[in-house]
Amino acid sequence: MEAIHRRAARYAWALLLARIHEVFPPPALTAMYRASYTSEAPLDFYPLSNEGSTKAMSMQPAVEAYTVQDYLQWEGDWELIHGQPVAMVPSPSFDHQQVSAAVFRQLDESLDDCPYCQAVFEIDVEFAQDTVVRPDVLVICYQPESERLTRAPDLIFEVISPKTTRRDEVVKFELYRTEGVPHYVLVYPEAKKAKVWRLVEGEYRKVGDFHDETHCFKLSKCAFDFDFSRLWKRKGGQA
Repeated sequence: MEAIHRRAARYAWALLLARIHEVFPPPALTAMYRASYTSEAPLDFYPLSNEGSTKAMSMQPAVEAYTVQDYLQWEGDWELIHGQPVAMVPSPSFDHQQVSAAVFRQLDESLDDCPYCQAVFEIDVEFAQDTVVRPDVLVICYQPESERLTRAPDLIFEVISPKTTRRDEVVKFELYRTEGVPHYVLVYPEAKKAKVWRLVEGEYRKVGDFHDETHCFKLSKCAFDFDFSRLWKRKGGQA
């Protein structure tokens, strides 16, 4: 039964990546690699008998997996999630950039008096040898040991755009949960709303939806209030 559950989980993950790759195809895909990401279920992921599984696996094209070393050689903007490359949106919209900047600016100001934590934006986070992502804005409460971050941040903000909604809400949600990111915030510029999640006993629990409210983030080494109403204010005083 445990083996069946593992195969089902692998299939769900592969199918989700297939949906993402339909919009963001990985670099230098071979015909076989592209064929392995069809919307049809890979046969070897079904809970078949041992004999049936062996036959199905021989029929299914192999899915190529990549590592951080491969990732560092790619051109363009990519993320690597469990060995599978995912293209980033080539040019974020003006609203996306404005909200990301507002998030970083407020975090940076709020952490001025904290000697341990700092806000960072557009930096790679290497969770494993086969997983590298680039959150919009994050907070770390440790001193990095190399050019890339290799430990989980205390807080991550992802600003939602139409083409990244599923990735941020599902794929990264699960990734950040399993990697132990204590606080995860999804920001929706069009709706002028943010969803705040907090990790409790290994699971994300929703703190609430925020529009013009203030929330106190309690990080590992400091705490601060974050005013969400400041995210929607444009230059000239317009909201």
